[in-house]
Amino acid sequence: MTVNRGVLVLSARRLFYIARNAAEQSKDFDNNCVIAVVFAAASIEALMNEVTEWVDFEIPEEEDAGDRIIPEVKAFSGVIKEAEQCRVPLGVKFLLASALLTGHSYEKGSEPFQDFAVLMRVRDAVMHLKPSVMMYDGETSWMEAGKVLRELEQRKLVTRREPRVAADLLTQISNPAVARWAVGAAADMAQSFVRLFPGHIGESLLSDYGDDFKGPQ
Repeated sequence: MTVNRGVLVLSARRLFYIARNAAEQSKDFDNNCVIAVVFAAASIEALMNEVTEWVDFEIPEEEDAGDRIIPEVKAFSGVIKEAEQCRVPLGVKFLLASALLTGHSYEKGSEPFQDFAVLMRVRDAVMHLKPSVMMYDGETSWMEAGKVLRELEQRKLVTRREPRVAADLLTQISNPAVARWAVGAAADMAQSFVRLFPGHIGESLLSDYGDDFKGPQ
C-alpha cells in the first residue's frame, strides 16, 4: 500500500491467506484446523494495526488540507493509537473504532462482533494453554477451556463427548467446521471494519481489502 511518505508493508492479508488455505485443506484431527483458527485471529489483529498506521500516514498535516481531512477518521487514528499505548484489548479497539467512525458502536451480542469475540477467546485459550487435571462429575466432560468449548458447542461446531470421556481443547477444535467458521468470522469482521470508514479513505480500504478477506471456498 502506497502512503504519503513511503510504502507501508502489509501483513494482514497474508496471515488471512494462510488461515483460509489451512481451512480449505483441513481434515478431522488435522493441524491445519488449529492453524486456521490462530492465523484467522492474527489476521484481524494485524488488520486493525496496519489500518491504523495507514490512516495516520494518509491524514494530511497541512493547515489548508480542507475537506481532505475527515474528522471521524482523524479521531479514529488518535484514539486507537492511544489505546494501543494503553494496551487496550483488540475487541475494545473495534468498539471504539465503530463509535468514532459511525457514531454508534458494534452490538456485542450481534454479528459480526459476536463471532469475532468468540474467535479471539478461542485463540487466547489456545495460546495460553496450561497443564490440565482430568476431573469428571458424571455429566461434564470438557477437560479444559470449558467456556469457549461451550460457545463452540452452541454454534454446533463441536459435540460434547460422552460423560467420563475427556474432551480437550486442541482435539475439539481440530475439525474442519471450526476451521471454516474461524476464517468466516475473521472475513466478516474485516469486511465490516473497512466499511466503517467514510469518504475516500473508506473507498481505498475497501479497494485494498474487500476482495481479499473472504471465507473459504
